[in-house]
Amino acid sequence: MLLDGRLANSCLIPAALLEGRSVVTIEGYRNTARFDLLKACFEKAGAVQCGFCTPGMILAAEALLCQNCNPTQAEVRAALAGNLCRCTGYNMIVEAVLLAAREGGKLWLKPTGL
Repeated sequence: MLLDGRLANSCLIPAALLEGRSVVTIEGYRNTARFDLLKACFEKAGAVQCGFCTPGMILAAEALLCQNCNPTQAEVRAALAGNLCRCTGYNMIVEAVLLAAREGGKLWLKPTGL
């Protein structure tokens, strides 16, 4: 999830600490143009298989691209470091995020409206 615009592990945060804070989950994020672009790029790069890690990877990509809309491969790898994928491997996921950065560019400079 994104907590006040930053990536957070939802399983480590007690619900009582969320009152009055901005919480964005994949369910809310999927109604944005940025999600549509990331989804298309993940599909193009072959970065989606079982779907277990995909929500975390997508939200990690969103958090990164909001801070840096033109990341390097090393920066993408660092941003995804807390997410585990056993199906596709990280190369395709990194390529998907880089593709989204190239195709979406300044899209991440605008607020999502969430």
